[in-house]
Amino acid sequence: MKKNVDHNNIRSFGVFSTLFLSLVGFGVFTYTQNIGKVLGRNGVIPTIIYGIIYLIFIFMIYQTIRLNDNNEFEIIVENLFGKVIGRIILFLISIGLIFLISIQLRIFIESIKVYIFPNISSEFMVIITLITCYYVVRYGDKVIPGLNEIMFVFLSIFCLIVLGIVYRNIDLTSMLPIEIKDPYTYFKGFLLLGSYFVGSIMLYYLLPKYQTEKSKKIHIGYKATIMAFIFLAVVFLICVGILNINQVSKSIWPIIVAFTTVDVPGGFIERIEGLIITIAIVFFSINFINLYFYSSYLNSKSLGIRNHSISSTGFIPIIYVLTVFPNGLEEINFILSNWVFPISLILVFCLPVLMFVLTYIRRWMSKKRREIMKKIGYLSIFILMLCFLSSCSYAESIDTKLFVSGVGVDINEDGDYYLYLSYPDISEFSPESSKIKGAGSISGFGGTFYGAVRDIVSKSNKTVDLEHIKVIVVSSKISKDEKGFDKFLDYLSHNPQVSRRVYVCIADGDAKDFIGFKPKSGEDAQVFISELIEHNQYENGIKSITLNDILDSFSQGKNILIPLLKLNEDKDSMCMAGSYIMDRYKFLKELDMKDSMRINFLRGDNVKIIDEIKYRNSNVDYEIQNTNRRIYDTTPRNINIYFGLKTIVKNCIDNEHDYVYEDFITDVKNQLNNDIYVKCTNLVNSLYREGIDILDFGNYFYKFRPGDFKEYKVNDKEWISNVLINITIDNSITNIGNISF
Repeated sequence: MKKNVDHNNIRSFGVFSTLFLSLVGFGVFTYTQNIGKVLGRNGVIPTIIYGIIYLIFIFMIYQTIRLNDNNEFEIIVENLFGKVIGRIILFLISIGLIFLISIQLRIFIESIKVYIFPNISSEFMVIITLITCYYVVRYGDKVIPGLNEIMFVFLSIFCLIVLGIVYRNIDLTSMLPIEIKDPYTYFKGFLLLGSYFVGSIMLYYLLPKYQTEKSKKIHIGYKATIMAFIFLAVVFLICVGILNINQVSKSIWPIIVAFTTVDVPGGFIERIEGLIITIAIVFFSINFINLYFYSSYLNSKSLGIRNHSISSTGFIPIIYVLTVFPNGLEEINFILSNWVFPISLILVFCLPVLMFVLTYIRRWMSKKRREIMKKIGYLSIFILMLCFLSSCSYAESIDTKLFVSGVGVDINEDGDYYLYLSYPDISEFSPESSKIKGAGSISGFGGTFYGAVRDIVSKSNKTVDLEHIKVIVVSSKISKDEKGFDKFLDYLSHNPQVSRRVYVCIADGDAKDFIGFKPKSGEDAQVFISELIEHNQYENGIKSITLNDILDSFSQGKNILIPLLKLNEDKDSMCMAGSYIMDRYKFLKELDMKDSMRINFLRGDNVKIIDEIKYRNSNVDYEIQNTNRRIYDTTPRNINIYFGLKTIVKNCIDNEHDYVYEDFITDVKNQLNNDIYVKCTNLVNSLYREGIDILDFGNYFYKFRPGDFKEYKVNDKEWISNVLINITIDNSITNIGNISF
């Protein structure tokens, strides 16, 4: 019987970090999307349960190594199957791993092109990635365990920093309601998780080299696996909590899209998705290096080559061909479903079970060597060397780009788009001078939004760069055109250049008048509009709306209030005029400033109402802050909302101080309570009678009371029109201003 001659020791942290990064790697990119398609919003707990079940297979791997005298994988295979068949199996496994990481590399490259390098050819990026990874792989276990240790610490620190930044944006109610799937669906989910754990095969390499007590070997395998599936569950929780399951299922990289919606005001980083992309690249690269090394190692053993670097060198053209061979997304999806998924299941489930069972059978059989089983495999691989490298001809000077900062969109009666772009004029910008000449604008026209963009490109001979957009102004005409608004948002949602944190507002009139607006202060129109939106959010209680807010609301079937801007007749003054109620791309109603403020307040989207009441013969200003909003004793027919308020009253003391008397505060409080109650109750119930679920109680019952949701057919127009909203006000006056009339 063949045995190990020597062991190169790997310490416990090296085993842990290498196994963890080998398991997680590619799952950071696509696991959330794929498990969301299978299990919907309730993927966190099943992921953890799947991981616990998968520990059985980790135990099988450990037992296989232990019962074979701690020998390495290639020796175990040769002892079980014989030298010839054993080496064929090793060769097939190495080729299978190379095929898997090649397809993963293709998906990785295509995704990187979308988010970072759209103009660099895929072939060039594949070659650069291969050369970089090959440089590490050729040194083998001399550097790989140490590299995994360093990268694990690096990733842990940055993941904790990112979690600390975004945890406030996570809405755990996005996981509700809890849905119970059929057993077959859960089984599909388990197979899906397992297909991401191809890296578990690294245990066959790591455990024999980990010289310690036997009990500690299995413990280190358990710890790394547990941390891996918990990490994937947390990634799923973050993505669905920030976005929602509908957006997650449609996104290429949900983790990147989720973080494009996170704003860090005053933070040390402007666009946190850049940090996330860096973390994701490191995860993939380390996972690729680990599996590339082990496949080269197994291949060298199968061919009787002493140095694995020869195999790793020979794999470069094979990986290149397999990576660039698929022609388009359709072929990639076909390969994933018909080749990658089955091969992954064989390596993750079938191989450990087969090795475990045969090991026990071999122990029960007599010492006389006999053939256990025969495996016949046919392998045909044609290697085509296609090495067409691209130079840096895609580099662009900044004067060949339009760095768009503001976008205006309009539509005509035929459904054609007018696109208006505002951009800084950098014609005089140079390394010697950072002067910005001013703001420029350009318009385009087309039957589609893409056509309007192409029209602008043809007019300007410049590439349109949308990464720096601050505000998008949508004309009232397109906002009332359901089909046109839907197509416009679809373009924005699938364009990775457009940040989902960009402000969106509606123009009461032509969008070009707002994008071309010249403020008296001299600043650019998009700067003025964004400042106007922010001012009204903090001072007047009109919530600012981002692109992500709209996509999130529409994907969940919720309505949203989008701020409305107006110009005066001379078009030299702009103001916030209220909001449009939009529901699934459809215009429902226009609200003025006061009603917009009240609805945002009742929805919990802002914390203040600024208004006035008539007290005696004078107007008294007041500012209300909401400190406690809750729903209580609610049925689907009668919904009760409680508001605990704190109020600041101003302009309530005249020059003679006549209003100061013993019951003054009580009188003002009673009048305020009545005024707030009457205005809010009348407004809300009038909207519900019009069939508008303005406070989103349909979503409340769907998440928290699914039984009532089904029984009363909540969200039907009949339910919305007949529901009664009761508002309870508990007001406390905290301050009285002394501003004279």
